[in-house]
Amino acid sequence: ATLSRHARDRVSQWLAVVDVEGMLRPPSTEQAATILVATVNGLSLELITPETPINLETARQALTHVIAATIVGPSLRT
Repeated sequence: ATLSRHARDRVSQWLAVVDVEGMLRPPSTEQAATILVATVNGLSLELITPETPINLETARQALTHVIAATIVGPSLRT
């Protein structure tokens, strides 16, 4: 639980910086952290699963896509 909490705190800190820079997409830092942590957790499980089609490069590409599509981009806030 401590490692999980630490990872989520680090992600939240990074997202807070992204938010200050005006590049965090809505709705919130908390929801963005949940999306990222869930994605990383899922990719991590997939990477340790025998005979998975996912490799490290595929996981990186998937994470990059999730970040670009749902987390970081021009803010729509006014």
